[in-house]
Amino acid sequence: VNQIPEMFDPAPLEACDDDNDGIYVFFQLDDTNDQITGSNPDLTVTYHETPENAISGALPLASPYTNIDAYNQIIYVRVIDPNINCPAFTTLELIVLDTPQIIDPEPLIGCDDNGDGVVIFDLTEVEPEIFTNYGDTWPDDYTIAYYETQEDADDGIDPIDPATAYPNIDAPSQTIYIVVEDIDNGCQKQTTLKLMINDVPAIFEPDPLELCDYNNPGDGIEEFDLSQAIPQITGGDTSIAVSFHLTQNDADNDVAPLPLDYENVVPFAQTIFIRTYQSGTGCDNTTETLTLIVNPLPSPEEPTPLEECDTNQNGFALFDLE
Repeated sequence: VNQIPEMFDPAPLEACDDDNDGIYVFFQLDDTNDQITGSNPDLTVTYHETPENAISGALPLASPYTNIDAYNQIIYVRVIDPNINCPAFTTLELIVLDTPQIIDPEPLIGCDDNGDGVVIFDLTEVEPEIFTNYGDTWPDDYTIAYYETQEDADDGIDPIDPATAYPNIDAPSQTIYIVVEDIDNGCQKQTTLKLMINDVPAIFEPDPLELCDYNNPGDGIEEFDLSQAIPQITGGDTSIAVSFHLTQNDADNDVAPLPLDYENVVPFAQTIFIRTYQSGTGCDNTTETLTLIVNPLPSPEEPTPLEECDTNQNGFALFDLE
């Protein structure tokens, strides 16, 4: 009577599923050989989909193996010493774990308003886009971290903190590495975020627009054609869009643009605020203003008649009109 091989029950093999269909194509069954045999080199281990195949030794499975039962499957293990030919049997559980299903975010655009190539980014702005698959509220057991290098992301070291106020270290673009982890099962998904650092539109301070107070003289109100100032503001760059606003806050927030045919609301002199936008860069500039001036009409006094003596009686004389 020969002794069957001494063996040990293996821990389950767990794998994170990229697409959450419950199927994983890279189960390395052989990775459990030493655990099952206690590292005994004299034993042979084979894996089978059914207990009958394990008993007969038929149809051994190859590594890597793709599970056929979604999320959870039992594999039947046959252990034998070829010199004795007394097999022993155990099972190996395959477990497929769900992975966060995230969306690759669009680039974040930062506008460099001082020419130093550095912009303060709030990286968390992309989180609603990353978690689009989960609606307005993503799972509480998900964490998200941002890293400057792929190596840091892979190792989970030196995350960017705070992610809400991050100054870029490369210009005109930089790649940020994002790791989302399900803390319940440890499965992770990575994506990248591109930071784009663009210059604000180059604009110029315009000359005041001036009109005479012809319409209802004395009220200081006239209708201006604001478009007359645009070529000077943009320096002729037609890629720059221009809008005019009543307040600096409206210009900064791109709200309540004034019509180009605009009647001033402050008599005689009014300052309005300019916003320029360049669609190619996604940047705006609200640093300049335009002054509207309504000039009052002259109010001449009726002069005393000029009189000269006609010395030759021909009706003509030389007058000094000044």
